[in-house]
Amino acid sequence: MNILKTILTGLAAASFTVSGFALTSSSISADFGSGLSVIATDNGAGDLDAGVGVIHTNVTGGGWSTNVNVGTGYPVVGTLKNPMGHLGVLANGSGYLQIIFTQYGLGASNGSVLAEGSAAFLGGDVEVTYETYYDATNSGALATLLTSNGGALISGVGTYSNEGSIDAEYYSLSQVITIRSENTITGSSDNNVSVPDSGATALLLSLGLIGLGAASRRFKK
Repeated sequence: MNILKTILTGLAAASFTVSGFALTSSSISADFGSGLSVIATDNGAGDLDAGVGVIHTNVTGGGWSTNVNVGTGYPVVGTLKNPMGHLGVLANGSGYLQIIFTQYGLGASNGSVLAEGSAAFLGGDVEVTYETYYDATNSGALATLLTSNGGALISGVGTYSNEGSIDAEYYSLSQVITIRSENTITGSSDNNVSVPDSGATALLLSLGLIGLGAASRRFKK
């Protein structure tokens, strides 16, 4: 009996991989207009946070001098069936910037999707697009659109909220924030998703504010 328990415990703790990512791992990718590339994986290269389920990373490239990105997901918030995620971006620069936070190995999930965000920038008008996608093959591809704010024009401070629905057995979930500006701007975008909506948006918002507070301190250095 003890042997069986040991085997089951070992299997539960084992790290399985799909397409190079652990089943419950996550990654952050960036695109400055010339192509998307993975810049950090949870507890891997580029991650400044040792906590499981949290990615902190600095990004420099294109017309953007400094960016601090905070991705928070399972197991810190949510569950495999009811995943949640937070994506915070503190950015300084101009042109095109896209950040993607992807969680792998989620599901099964069935129900509503709530995606909410806010942005505050100085230096001119900024177009902020916040979208969420899932991929039924758990590859991290932006295969099926769940929610989109359609591209919000932010003049100073703005908020957005969108809903969708999902019915998936085993999938990856991606949050995508795209920032476009002809002017050199400085500011932040804070975004949260709940799948299905479990009423935990307040928890995510508090985590987001904590994350952006930490990011702000790094940004000022």
